[in-house]
Amino acid sequence: MRILLVDSGLFHPSLLARSRLLGLLEETKCEQIHRVAALSALPRDLSAWNVIVLYFHAASAPEAAVARLESFVRAGGGILAIHAATASFKKQTAFGKLLGGYFAGHDAVGEYLLEPASSDSPFAGLPALRVRDEMYFHEIVADIEIAFTARPWSPHGQAAGQRGRQPGVNPPIPAVWTRRVGAGRVCYACPGHRAATLDNADYRRVLLRGLYWAAGVEDRGGGHGHS
Repeated sequence: MRILLVDSGLFHPSLLARSRLLGLLEETKCEQIHRVAALSALPRDLSAWNVIVLYFHAASAPEAAVARLESFVRAGGGILAIHAATASFKKQTAFGKLLGGYFAGHDAVGEYLLEPASSDSPFAGLPALRVRDEMYFHEIVADIEIAFTARPWSPHGQAAGQRGRQPGVNPPIPAVWTRRVGAGRVCYACPGHRAATLDNADYRRVLLRGLYWAAGVEDRGGGHGHS
């Protein structure tokens, strides 16, 4: 497996969080990891890569770069997008449609319970998990398969209220989803604001499972996967 990592940021994502993600990718013992700081710096030939990992928060990108990314996926490539990727390029609708949704707001960092939403997904067999992170709300604009939903966690193990939301009234938040685009695959995972989240062993398994699924290679991310 060959991984192309697009990551940038000092604070969002932080340098420490980016370092944690790089360490996780290195655990895969893949053939190669190549890092660039922006879509505009993508290598000329994307066919050499199995999967592109997006971990950044940026205002805009050249339309041609977004088009190349979409062509890469439609031709059979994969994308794993994490956290603020969906909050990037807000005025470039093609990018949001490719990932499946647009950032529509978020709550303060808090405790969340991520629960499997389907028994028939690339993440089948992975358990519910707790993370302390910044959860996003999204405007879903394409067909997606929700793999995990999130709800605020209270010390008593019950759904807690969110800013402007009422306990027990609001639907769970889509937190991890997948979608197929042409011959390729896209996976989005919302948690990733905090470096500590990327140290969470349960969440690392989720990210690895999503990475292998997006890359279209045999799962080695913990548990039994689906191709």
